[in-house]
Amino acid sequence: MTITASAAQVAGTGTIDSGPKVQSVNVSLSSAGVTHTAVDISSTNLIALTMTRFGTPVSETLTLQISIDGGTNFRDFKTYTFAELNVANGIYRIEQVKGTHARLSLSNPQVGSGLNCRFFI
Repeated sequence: MTITASAAQVAGTGTIDSGPKVQSVNVSLSSAGVTHTAVDISSTNLIALTMTRFGTPVSETLTLQISIDGGTNFRDFKTYTFAELNVANGIYRIEQVKGTHARLSLSNPQVGSGLNCRFFI
């Protein structure tokens, strides 16, 4: 049996953006800089992150922060644990978000180690 949605049902259906379209610049987070300039995410509801470690991490955690007011105030959205970050090949995550800007914040950075991160929007 075929089910056909009416025009009103189709119009009311939520959509998820088609995925990463723009690659951001690479940002390096370490004890020298624990956050970076926020990335505009107002045109999408999916962001992808790649993260690779450098040096010898000890207990770092990484937090994805989202702003809903044009990049003025940020709230913690998702925290990646040390166990997640401390893998040789790095990690790749896709997060569904709603906001205007996103940034990453590194907690407990150690001298000589950190993360290379990149957003795909």
